[in-house]
Amino acid sequence: MENNINLSVMLDCSRNAVFKPEQVKTYIDYISKMGYKGLLLYTEETYEIEGEPYFGHMRGRYTKQELKDIDAYAKTKGIELIPCIQTLGHLGRLLRWTAYHKIMDQKDVLMVGKEDTYILIDKMFKTLSECFTSRKVNIGFDEAHGIGLGRYLSVNGYQKPYEILTKHLHRVIEIAESYGFKTTMWSDMFFRFANKGKYSWKDIDLDLFEKATQNIPKSVTPCYWDYNTQDVETYDKMFELHKKYMNNPSFACSVKTGLGYMPNNTFSIKTCKVAFESVIKNNINDVLLTLWGDAGGVCSFYSALPTVFSVSEFAKGNFDEKLIKEKFQTLFGLNFDDFLTIDKVDYPAKSDMPCVNPSRYMLYNDYFCGTWDCTVAGGESEFYKNLSKEIKPLTKNKQFSYIFNLAYRLSRVLELKYELGVKTHEAYLNGDKKALKKLANNEYTKLVKRLTDLSSAIDTVWDIENKTAGAEIEDIKIGGLIKRTKHCKAIILKYLKHGGEIAELIDPMLDFYTPGTTLRKMPIRCNEYHLESSINNLN
Repeated sequence: MENNINLSVMLDCSRNAVFKPEQVKTYIDYISKMGYKGLLLYTEETYEIEGEPYFGHMRGRYTKQELKDIDAYAKTKGIELIPCIQTLGHLGRLLRWTAYHKIMDQKDVLMVGKEDTYILIDKMFKTLSECFTSRKVNIGFDEAHGIGLGRYLSVNGYQKPYEILTKHLHRVIEIAESYGFKTTMWSDMFFRFANKGKYSWKDIDLDLFEKATQNIPKSVTPCYWDYNTQDVETYDKMFELHKKYMNNPSFACSVKTGLGYMPNNTFSIKTCKVAFESVIKNNINDVLLTLWGDAGGVCSFYSALPTVFSVSEFAKGNFDEKLIKEKFQTLFGLNFDDFLTIDKVDYPAKSDMPCVNPSRYMLYNDYFCGTWDCTVAGGESEFYKNLSKEIKPLTKNKQFSYIFNLAYRLSRVLELKYELGVKTHEAYLNGDKKALKKLANNEYTKLVKRLTDLSSAIDTVWDIENKTAGAEIEDIKIGGLIKRTKHCKAIILKYLKHGGEIAELIDPMLDFYTPGTTLRKMPIRCNEYHLESSINNLN
């Protein structure tokens, strides 16, 4: 059964990694073969604006010529290149510059109502009009938490947040339409105003929701985004509310490229499949598959190809898993299940959460003051030892050996590191100096080499796919981890030689989520480096 769904892909080019123009073109080749009609480049301030030298400075921003070239190439493949920007929130990288402090409400939210804000937004649309032939645009508006409660409050006094947002929306749409653009916005903020910050239909105050949405311009299309839900009822209810109180919505689902180094195709496919049951039932015509990079842009967009392809088949009404895998193999000469194998790096143990990412947070979890040691069940070292053997043959893949090599190197690190904090604490508290010495001279020593190999694998992915800007963050994180590994080893050996104490190893291990000392002992989800690496301030 064919469905009349206009399907697009969005690539996040704002979270340190900016996809190289030649790689964007290659991705266009892939999605055009699958039947996609559009490609959105999510650029917060990673695009050039004349007269704004700080806009995207040192962030790998696309030049106007690069965008024009990509746009022209996309047209030859039947793909509409669509800008996806921010005109309210998620602009923290821009607002850090003193030059933009005058238009800052909060650290990542623009100052609504200030004319200088709209002068900048006008420049944004002027650039888009020159670089894109499409006259569709996503203007953002998502997750602008605390709007009107920063500098805006001290200047203007308290106003209802949804009234501030709506006034700003009218101004942005007016500017966009002056350049011929038809706008789409993320819809979550209007739900949050009426539901104590939640983007949900459950417990929503419908009277307040009606007040919040009644002045939304009819020309803007709300985009309902949902990246985790696995029950059809939620999608049905959310579509119903959009249609009744806003406008007919578009919809965005997701591949989990923003949680770490692997995309979790297994979870993503399952979630998107459920979503499309509702999409088709509710006659949603425009669907966007988002590939976010919240974890620093470290996950290859190519590693998500099985989900990207599966979604294209769902849109056509094909939900047959076996047939999808066969068509994927025929079209691209790639083994679908090879990509699912590397999902296993995030499932060393059972969890009550449907999507977890221990391969990311346990990589950066500290040996001595490890916040996430509370999630260690035991047996993970053996799991990763076996998994690395399973993944190693996949590194021979001709097209994407570098992606599988990253998964292999990550597994090799986690084989030694995942349980190392727990083992170190236990040996110290038990007064087992022999065990401590063995850990220092074996696991800690071997980890330095394996982390160095992992760093090289990360570099290779970055060098192949992304512009150079942003790579310094991975150098800092992995380089810091190598230094910390050496330092912890040295602290242990010093203790063994001279005595004294290791203060961090004396304190009991606590559960991060549950008060008390009962440890969770199963994976969770965390992709924020400052939470992963230490309990102390990272500044």
